[in-house]
Amino acid sequence: MGSTINRVMWGFVGAFFVAVAVAFIYQSVWVWPKERCLRAHHWWDPYARVCATPIYLPAVTGRPNRPIAAPAVK
Repeated sequence: MGSTINRVMWGFVGAFFVAVAVAFIYQSVWVWPKERCLRAHHWWDPYARVCATPIYLPAVTGRPNRPIAAPAVK
């Protein structure tokens, strides 16, 4: 009887450590990179897990930064 309880106890202890390891891996691979990216005010792509830097278009094209006029309503 004591041997069975010992095996069950070690099974639960092992399952606990596996669950803690899985939670740590999930945090370090998925959650923390997203939080770092959003804190830096970049764009996060959840499908490719890529942190992209937004590019200011007038700086690339040399065009002036002016708002686009809305079409006139008749």
